[in-house]
Amino acid sequence: MTYFGDIAIPWVSEKDTSVTKEVIEKNFVDKAPDVYELNTNLESGSYSIVLNEQYHPRNESFEEQHDAVLSMPSRHASEFPVDVGGDIGYIDVTSSTTTSTPQQEIDEGEISIYFYESDEYSPAVKSILDEGRFSNFVVEPVESLIGFPSFINVVGETSDYTIPSEDGDIDLYIVTSGEVLEFNSADIVEAEQESICRLFDGEDNRVYSDSKDIHFGSNIENSLIDITFNGNSSSIEYYSGSWNDLGQVELASDYGYASDNSNDFITVEFINDNGASIYRGFPCVEYNFEGESTFTHTLDGSLVSEEDYYLHYQNTLGDDMVMVKKSSDGLFFDSSSAFGVEQLNTSKEYNIFIGYVPDGIPVEDYARYVYYLDKTPRTMI
Repeated sequence: MTYFGDIAIPWVSEKDTSVTKEVIEKNFVDKAPDVYELNTNLESGSYSIVLNEQYHPRNESFEEQHDAVLSMPSRHASEFPVDVGGDIGYIDVTSSTTTSTPQQEIDEGEISIYFYESDEYSPAVKSILDEGRFSNFVVEPVESLIGFPSFINVVGETSDYTIPSEDGDIDLYIVTSGEVLEFNSADIVEAEQESICRLFDGEDNRVYSDSKDIHFGSNIENSLIDITFNGNSSSIEYYSGSWNDLGQVELASDYGYASDNSNDFITVEFINDNGASIYRGFPCVEYNFEGESTFTHTLDGSLVSEEDYYLHYQNTLGDDMVMVKKSSDGLFFDSSSAFGVEQLNTSKEYNIFIGYVPDGIPVEDYARYVYYLDKTPRTMI
């Protein structure tokens, strides 16, 4: 069994890689033409693969395995650490194909790659804080969080918080806009298998790509929070040593697709223009919607406090929750069984977050981190 990050491949049947060279011919005005041969220092080539339903660690169907392979070119190289045939490093997948064979037991595929040796390259993420699109509230200082499984080493950094997830502890790092965090691990493959974002369709099949549809019963999760889309609403669970119910959001969700689908963040969009996003290391969900005058989170609980941009409330277990809005439109409301925002403009689009606040993180700080939460693009160093 070979893992390309979180994608399991039953067999790599053939490997064809070598250091690539580029030949460039230069024509000069005042002297004879010359030819240069450039060495990229990156191996390139291909892996031939075999797919199989019986010999797969997650018992994924052929449909899931095909979707996984075909999703690879759209993902960043740092999501594909490998340890195969003496190659330990990261692959940048430039193209991938799969083929159904006449045999019922196996299908085949081909992955074209560039290879980054782990001795020379390390993955990293860059914090881009969402401070430009919204200026309705003055929220200082401008900081957010980036999370990694605790066994991962973040170069030159000490974690600010540690929280439990279903996959294991997660270290959270406070970041300002533009910071780049380089990370590594003794087991580079495992680093892209724990506490990542995942999407499943209504039949509990894994969806890896942005080209497959999702529908009633689909869910997104990151080992901290799990959102299931039920048609007229979505139900939420959060992890705090065990999975707990976090009520429902009364927002319609029918057929849709994942406009973003990566280890670090997933965004699903539905045909009614509603959607939701989750982020690696954050026990919260971001809802985006339009055409609604009210946003309602149905939950038995009690209000603790209300600020300009967030509502702090608790469920019946005494766990802290926050609802964060970025627009000054609308007014917060609360009751013993529902919390939300009303008097919204139905012609506008809104983003509202609901999050569970882990023990040890001050609620006011957590709300601020959520306010600036945004995508964290990958890079290699």
